[in-house]
Amino acid sequence: TAVRTCSLSYTYPAAAASNKLCFLSSVDISGEGTYSFDYNYTPSTVFPKHGTFKIDHWGFFNNSSAAASTFYTHTTQGDYLEETINTTLREPNTTAAMLGVMTAVHYPTGGRTTFEYEGHTYANYEGSTGFPDFAPYMYNTPSYSAQTTGGVRIKAIRDYDSASATTPVYYRTYSYLDENGHSSGVRGPLPRYGLSYYKTRNNGDHIDVYLGSYNNLLPADGTHIEYARVTENLPQGKNVYTFITRLDCPDGKETWDGTNLYNLTFDTGFSP
Repeated sequence: TAVRTCSLSYTYPAAAASNKLCFLSSVDISGEGTYSFDYNYTPSTVFPKHGTFKIDHWGFFNNSSAAASTFYTHTTQGDYLEETINTTLREPNTTAAMLGVMTAVHYPTGGRTTFEYEGHTYANYEGSTGFPDFAPYMYNTPSYSAQTTGGVRIKAIRDYDSASATTPVYYRTYSYLDENGHSSGVRGPLPRYGLSYYKTRNNGDHIDVYLGSYNNLLPADGTHIEYARVTENLPQGKNVYTFITRLDCPDGKETWDGTNLYNLTFDTGFSP
């Protein structure tokens, strides 16, 4: 005997030229009622096709003018094998990256929760010392100014007691700034699209080697963006969360070569 049943309904973008992506529009649970969902698109929105060339360095939609003939990322290589990217077609676009994100949940009781987003930012980022060791090295942006990277993060969550209410009964807003007012975001290294070098054979001949790719030649390790400090602002008070990032351990080693300034407790494997 079924204790409870659940029915899922889906919808697709209406625009004829759009990729027919499937969105969960509602969930009906017996004994509770129907939960419905809103997303960031309109009936005229055209979603990109699968395999689109209009993506940033991390795969998020950026609505650029990239096409098959221009998608390949042109780079130059320095004396120490450092790579410079010579195109803006793979730069992030926050507005485009928000396309299709969930914006609201409507509850059977009549209330709703809304979600507001913004682009990821950073003021520190991981680079490399170049040849011969390619050791991770942390840099900061000019004057620690916030720079945009791929994807979006939550900015605010608001709860309303009815479908038509304009004043929330509860809310959470989020700040990603450090104690100095700078973005606490730490960006990982940019993808590596090309590598050129030569090998010397036993007879003294040189073999020129070139590796090139539309995507990252290096293995991806977790997220491309981390935050050292996140503040959750509430109607009364706030919660401040701090995290270990690449600034503390840029090479990902399980031993942390630094001073445990905050008397932090580490997961198994770390040796503060």
